[in-house]
Amino acid sequence: MSVAKLVGAAELDALLGHLSSEGNRVFLFDGSAVHDKESLFAQAPTGLPFPPGVTVRRWSGFEDYLWQGVVTAGAPQVAVVWVHAEQMLEGGLAVLLEALDVFSSVARLAADAETASLPEPIELAVYLVGSGPNFGGGGAA
Repeated sequence: MSVAKLVGAAELDALLGHLSSEGNRVFLFDGSAVHDKESLFAQAPTGLPFPPGVTVRRWSGFEDYLWQGVVTAGAPQVAVVWVHAEQMLEGGLAVLLEALDVFSSVARLAADAETASLPEPIELAVYLVGSGPNFGGGGAA
């Protein structure tokens, strides 16, 4: 199961409309200032489904807060739309891959309601929205 999908920046409005019409709880994460682990951890509480007022210091905390936010989002479908994801491609690719691994881990657990002791499964999807040839046709912002 692939939790992440690549989307060109020109398709952002259409994506947001589609996700909303499908009943997703959408979290818009502005990655314009995210380029390494420290900036990701600093920005995460402002756009990802994290509990209010948290501070992220380690990947384990990132995963715990993401889990808490996903299971309390109040919807069976949760979408994280990470805009300006292209900022991670130059120097932050390893961090982006680690973050996607965490998203995938949370998505797998949330999808298994019995194992996670949830009343119903939750589908978590991540959309990496960016400019350039890596993002579904390279739409400009």
